[in-house]
Amino acid sequence: MSKSPPKIFTAPNLVSVSRAFLVIPIVICLKNDHLLGAFALMVFGVFTDFLDGFLARNMKSVSSFGKVLDPVADKIAIGNLLIYLVAFEGLPWWFLTILVSRDLTVAASAAFLMSAHKKAFQANFSGKVSINLIALTIIAYIMNWMPYKIYIMWAATGVMVISWIRYLRVYFIYFKIHIRRKSGSKTYA
Repeated sequence: MSKSPPKIFTAPNLVSVSRAFLVIPIVICLKNDHLLGAFALMVFGVFTDFLDGFLARNMKSVSSFGKVLDPVADKIAIGNLLIYLVAFEGLPWWFLTILVSRDLTVAASAAFLMSAHKKAFQANFSGKVSINLIALTIIAYIMNWMPYKIYIMWAATGVMVISWIRYLRVYFIYFKIHIRRKSGSKTYA
């Protein structure tokens, strides 16, 4: 019996994709000084982040593709907003550099381990906290919450680095297991 291909065009996946494209009207609102409109769209974007997971679970359409698509949509939306903030709102470039470095190393590690272990790895708790603090940093910089935006940015940076270390630790453990399996060792721990 052959396995049916994964369903890509599901309601949860379409919600995830829509979140990635929300950045366009948000930036248009920001460029035209419509802060309330930008803020409302960002709140809607955060809502869609919860909605896609809720729909996937309740519609029984949780998939490996959806588990990958959800954080990719987040990265597209957040990355583009951060680029805007670095260019026009004074967000330090190093904040974006740390985020991109973390995301690239985590994504590369996850892709390798996903192919080796045939399993999608989900976000850890510190990763979820960091994404929320990054979102709060974006809001704080857009709304120019002085001096709080600096404190929020530093909190986001700290949690981002902690989550990066935790992800790499987990991936390193799975990488060791992969190497031991390849070498024929019976011990995987």
